[in-house]
Parts: sequence; C-alpha cells; structure tokens
Amino acid sequence: MNSYKKRTELNGNKSPFTGNIVALHTRSPKKFESEIDMSLIISDCYHTIRLHSESEELEHVKEYLKKLKKLRNAIKEYEIFLKKEYKLWKQN
Repeated sequence: MNSYKKRTELNGNKSPFTGNIVALHTRSPKKFESEIDMSLIISDCYHTIRLHSESEELEHVKEYLKKLKKLRNAIKEYEIFLKKEYKLWKQN
C-alpha cells in the first residue's frame, strides 16, 4: 500500500495562527491494522472539518472522491465570487 501525508499551512510560516490542511492515506494506528485512514482535515484557529472515506472499498472510495470534487468546486466558485465582488478578478 502506498501512503500519503501532506500538510499545507494556510497562514504562512511567520503567522502565529494555526490554519492548515492535512491530506492522509495511511494505515490508521487507532483502527485495526488492515484499515486505511483516508482523510482530508481542514483546520483554522478553533475549528476543524474532517472528511473521510467510510472504508477502502471501491464504492466508498468513489463516493469520497465525489465529495472531494464537490468541495473543490464549491471553493473555486466562492473564490471567483470574492474576486469579482472585490474587483480582484483578472480575465485572461
């Protein structure tokens, strides 16, 4: 099994704030040895959101990927709205 763990800081290295995104695909130390932890964890100051796959069964992974795609699309749409709203939009 290939594992994946990536942490992305949201506020920059010099910031005292703790916002980050962690993407995981690892064997979970809290679960049975054969189970995989597939999670996307988004944290900013006092709040955390954790999206995860129910299991590594193919149908559950497909549903998880649909969730991630919807999240990505919602973030992109919101980003475009804010850029237009505050006149930061640059059309190429």
